[in-house]
Amino acid sequence: MNTVFDPTKPFPVLPSTAEVVGKSELKNGVFGSSRAQTGVIGQSETFIGVSGVGKLIGVSGESGGAEGIGIHGKGGRVAGLFEGNVEIMGSLTVRGVDLDTLLQRLAQLEEQDSNLQQLVQSVEILKQNVDRLTKDVFALMTVAHNPTQ
Repeated sequence: MNTVFDPTKPFPVLPSTAEVVGKSELKNGVFGSSRAQTGVIGQSETFIGVSGVGKLIGVSGESGGAEGIGIHGKGGRVAGLFEGNVEIMGSLTVRGVDLDTLLQRLAQLEEQDSNLQQLVQSVEILKQNVDRLTKDVFALMTVAHNPTQ
C-alpha cells in the first residue's frame, strides 16, 4: 500500500481514509467521464478539493479544443502558487499582453530613462554655464559703467 505523507495534512492519505477508492497496478485508478458536465469533481469545506501526487506529474490538465484551457485557477488571494521553478513552453500573457511585448516595453522605458538622465545632466551643465556667463556679463557691465575700477 502506497502512503503519501504530507506534514500539512492532518493525517496520511491512505485508501482507508477515503469513502471511494480506485486502485490498479497497470491502469488508471479512478476515471470519471461526462458528456455534458464535469468528469470528476473534488470538494472540501476545510481542506484541499483535489490533490495529485505522482513521480512524473502531480496534476495534469489538457483541453482538446482550440480555444480550451488546460488548467484554470481562481482564488481569493491568488489563482496559483508554485513552489519551485516554473517552465513555460509557450508564451506568457499578463493582462492581455504577452511577456515578449512587456519586455520590449521595459527595454524602451529603460532607454528613455537613460536618455532623460542624460538630458538632465545636460540641463544642469547648461544651467551652470548660464550662471557663469551671467556673472561674467555682470562683471563686464560693472567695469563698463565704472571705468576707473
